[in-house]
Amino acid sequence: MSIRIPRVSVNALAAAIALLFVGCIEAPQSAGPSSSPRPSPAVVASRGPGNALILSDLFVTCGAPDDACRAWLVEHLVDTLICVDGAEPDIDAANRAGLRVLHLPCTYDGIPEAVTLAITKAALEAQARGTRVATHCHHGKHRSPAAAATAMRALGASVHESEAALALAGTSSGYPGLWRDVREQEFIPLDARASLDAVALAWNTAVPPAELVRLMNEMERRLDAMSLSVARGALPSAADAGALADALRLCGDEGRGRAEGMSSDLGALALQAQALEDLLTATRAADSMDDEVAASAAAGAAARADARADAAAALASIRAGCASCHAVHRDR
Repeated sequence: MSIRIPRVSVNALAAAIALLFVGCIEAPQSAGPSSSPRPSPAVVASRGPGNALILSDLFVTCGAPDDACRAWLVEHLVDTLICVDGAEPDIDAANRAGLRVLHLPCTYDGIPEAVTLAITKAALEAQARGTRVATHCHHGKHRSPAAAATAMRALGASVHESEAALALAGTSSGYPGLWRDVREQEFIPLDARASLDAVALAWNTAVPPAELVRLMNEMERRLDAMSLSVARGALPSAADAGALADALRLCGDEGRGRAEGMSSDLGALALQAQALEDLLTATRAADSMDDEVAASAAAGAAARADARADAAAALASIRAGCASCHAVHRDR
């Protein structure tokens, strides 16, 4: 039985990416007929909750899924969830939703060949069942679509089609290793796919994160929580700022000896986070005093507004520092 190579549906993608690209998308070249039932290509480029995005007849990408996202995936014929994030996926929640899980952690500097082969094998198995696979990372914009796109390339998608999928997902050009691996991934012809039989798939098994990855995940969580507070007009938690400072210091310890300047860069960011914790602690203490003196309520409100502005600036500075550190030590 021959297997039809899954391709990006050009008609469905054209409207979505016309403003992004000049020129026409290459017409897909069929690899032969398939007797396997396939999801309709008419919904390609459909978006869902949690940055969910259907990239092709066979591949979907999303961020770390919540219940709404998982329900959307199942509704759109996904039965396999492939986590490429360093953090451990919520396997129990996925299983309850009817999804089986494959955990294949990736970094931002590229997609390992072993990961591409595993996703390709899982995708072919899904195709035989008439279902889809969904890859996910933390945000669903970078590693997840890149991992899916390498498998798309392995199954015959062109460079142009695969890069269009990355653009549609919002993959940043600041991660050149991801774009490189998609561009350089080679097609696996039908007569060579027997080699995929040797690829082991560890279903519903999480890979414990390395300590540096765990700390990075903790930093991301604390930064997101504080940014959300600021966006809502509230003062961030001093506890979150303190935990961020601790994680940055520990990352600096982990980074010592890994790369020149990494430890000192993280140490400088830890000092900024510590200063933010001190600011928030002092503001909270002043609030307690203001509660006892009604006449100072207006002054207290002004001080809190100033503290929120200072906190927002500090968070922006820390995020910029993290991005600079990533660009040097992680993303390439």
